Amino acid sequence: MKTLKLEPEHKLTIENLACYLPYGLKGESNINYGDKYQTIKSDLLGINTDILIVQCYDIYGKKWDKTIAIKPIDFKPLLLPLSELTDELAEKFGYKNSKWYLLSIIKNQQLPYVNFVELLKLHYDVYSLIDKGLAISKV
Repeated sequence: MKTLKLEPEHKLTIENLACYLPYGLKGESNINYGDKYQTIKSDLLGINTDILIVQCYDIYGKKWDKTIAIKPIDFKPLLLPLSELTDELAEKFGYKNSKWYLLSIIKNQQLPYVNFVELLKLHYDVYSLIDKGLAISKV
């Protein structure tokens, strides 16, 4: 007898988010209000095993008085797609005016660590989460 696989093939993991944590990652959280969910703007503040700690904002941009804990499935980070890489950034990394060459290095996982960290600081989607429907594009 076959069992049904109920979890999605792609899911947002703590590992995908933890590396962005020091760099002020923003996103959208699905918050349960009684019998319905509402999507609201939020900042990722912390991670605890399988729970995310987020600071939420009301529709006017005012911070809530308290932080809340949500599951990773209820959070979508706001990230820049790698297609938004610039020639200036490529040059900063030592690749003369070639964002396409830089993109190929990233895709082949050959980017030096210091450059990888810079992409995280700038909130680039280094794990292709946007393509998997697990993140929201900033553009």
